Amino acid sequence: RVRREGWLPNLISGDFDGVSPATLRYFGKKGVELLHTPDQNYTDLEKALAWCVLRGFASIWIAQGLGTRFDHSFTALSLLRRYHSPEREVLLFGESDRVRFVRDATLRLKTRAGSRIAVLPFPSCRIRSKGLRYEMAGLRLELGRRESVSNAALGQEVKLRVSGEALVVEALR
Repeated sequence: RVRREGWLPNLISGDFDGVSPATLRYFGKKGVELLHTPDQNYTDLEKALAWCVLRGFASIWIAQGLGTRFDHSFTALSLLRRYHSPEREVLLFGESDRVRFVRDATLRLKTRAGSRIAVLPFPSCRIRSKGLRYEMAGLRLELGRRESVSNAALGQEVKLRVSGEALVVEALR
């Protein structure tokens, strides 16, 4: 899909079970680093994230990280938590959403009126918001008990203060 859409990645890493030899040759000729990592104890995404962290990247964007398999999608969300650092932005992009893991932080989200925003405890947090249709003033969220879904921005900025750990999901459209 990356090749079809004309993207040029920095790295293709993994066991290469889902990519054709022709695609590997194509990207190799384009100067993309090809890192064969056959170890089945880690997902291909985790191998790529470890590579980025070892190289000190301050911003990591994961395209198409929410795929068609629930086990892979859940693991990708878990990796956001595992690789979180205040010094490193890790964003996961799906077909229609951008997801980030937040721990004890304040976010200022640039958005537009009506844009969907959700705060999912991962596993629990207390949330304060400003600029949402349904404001939260110290609301306690806990995975499996209470989540904040289908909220919406009132204007061009939303401020969230997260105490604890959460996934913040923003609509891209």
